[in-house]
Amino acid sequence: MKREENIRPLTKFCISSSASKITYNSVSKFLKIPVKIVERYSEYLEKSFLLFFLKNYSISPKVVENSPRKVYVIDNGFLKYFYTAPLGRTFESLIVQHLYRYAIRRFYELYYWSSEDSEIDVIIKMVKRFSLYG
Repeated sequence: MKREENIRPLTKFCISSSASKITYNSVSKFLKIPVKIVERYSEYLEKSFLLFFLKNYSISPKVVENSPRKVYVIDNGFLKYFYTAPLGRTFESLIVQHLYRYAIRRFYELYYWSSEDSEIDVIIKMVKRFSLYG
């Protein structure tokens, strides 16, 4: 990482936003970090199994990619260490964490869905598996 000083505030921001919708642009503006760095470092945090992100479910790939993502910590211990989250968000995080662990073992995809006046915290989508025979 070229700018290691950016990863700490981004990590704290994401942890304190657990179970909330975020966009790379809003994080970039708040932390005064370029959007590309926010995006790249968020991927690093996800690959290191600190955080994970759920995309908004839609049949349109464009809507899926352009919608805010919900960020979750991989373990609620991080919430206690960095931030005192409200009980509802902590409980939502706990349930989504268990579903995430279940989904990655079975090749499912997790999404959330929201409209102006309602939200579904988790949608589980079965991904078709392909077998190659040669």
